[in-house]
Amino acid sequence: MATRAASKSVLQDETDEARILALKAEIASLEKEEQDIINTLHGHGTAKEILTQHVKKLHQYNEIKDAGQLLLGKQCAELEGTTVRKQYEVYGLEPDD
Repeated sequence: MATRAASKSVLQDETDEARILALKAEIASLEKEEQDIINTLHGHGTAKEILTQHVKKLHQYNEIKDAGQLLLGKQCAELEGTTVRKQYEVYGLEPDD
């Protein structure tokens, strides 16, 4: 009986060791997957970098829009002797454009 108990104990130890090895392999796989995801996200930029880019693009847009309104308002309206409102109508623009 003592031999049987010892055999069961050895088998249990081997089974536990196999489970431990399998869990360690799974942990390593998950850690690699996590690192791959992190690297992919960093490749797209951090939230702060993305926000900074967005703000820069908004500033560029506003500068271009202001320049367009200046040209339309000051140059075209003055050259044609009309109002800015009339120029918006001529070019099919809304006052909010």
